Amino acid sequence: MAQEYLFVYSRLKLLIKEAHKSFNQVERELGYPRNTLKNYKYKKKPSVGRVFEMANYFNVSIEFLLGMEEETDKTSL
Repeated sequence: MAQEYLFVYSRLKLLIKEAHKSFNQVERELGYPRNTLKNYKYKKKPSVGRVFEMANYFNVSIEFLLGMEEETDKTSL
């Protein structure tokens, strides 16, 4: 069960690094309390709404964020 959370966290970590941002910066931009995203590393499961918001924020599929796809499938604007 903890591996599920770790997968979301590892994808977030990758996306945040690619965006050249910090966890705290992304949390502020999404309106989340501090350390919300880092809590997904060990102890907290993201809600469906949060997964949707994060996927939209990073322009990736929900499936990618949850580890069900290998490609980011980002679309060009």
